[in-house]
Amino acid sequence: MSFSQGKEIITSPYFFPDFSEGLIKMKHGGGYSGLLNYNIISEELVFEREGARYVFLNDSISRVDSVYIAGRKFVVHKNKLIELIARDETYELFVEHKCRVSSRGVPTAYGATSITSSVSSISSVQTGGATYELTVPDDMNIEPFKIYWIKKNDNMIRFTNIKQIIKYYGGNRSDVKAFIKENDISFEDMDRIILLFDFINRLNNSRIDVY
Repeated sequence: MSFSQGKEIITSPYFFPDFSEGLIKMKHGGGYSGLLNYNIISEELVFEREGARYVFLNDSISRVDSVYIAGRKFVVHKNKLIELIARDETYELFVEHKCRVSSRGVPTAYGATSITSSVSSISSVQTGGATYELTVPDDMNIEPFKIYWIKKNDNMIRFTNIKQIIKYYGGNRSDVKAFIKENDISFEDMDRIILLFDFINRLNNSRIDVY
């Protein structure tokens, strides 16, 4: 596998608070273990070895079948990691962990706040998809958000908000809407979204297994 060595990242929103022992399973059947983490700013899998950190290049990540970190399973979709959070015999539910980066508001003359979205304010050096250095200035806001994917009949269906879920399951629209309201379902609350899909699945007389 090919890695690119980089300087230690000073400030970066890794998905896991620490690098943890993980396992990488390759499509050809091989496997690798080591200290792993996932950077949701650069959306790259990072490998730590002997105090140095390496980024998996696209030609390597495309050969990965699955990644296990801290008891959680990820698969590769479009060269990014998405986490398997629930499954049954008819489909699998994934979440893609992402973030928005913006500069903090600067007070104006009228006491208002100006927010400027600016990923370019992040200091990074990119070569062949590898991040050699990634530092986030103190005046930047990092806001995590989620995208959900359903794999059904070998098709991946993308959801970016609650309305899309309701629309997709239009045959049970009234029941789904009622469940969302009664259970205060938030799109950013992964556990609540799992409950929602569990409910939808039970409407179809099936059971969902939660990871």
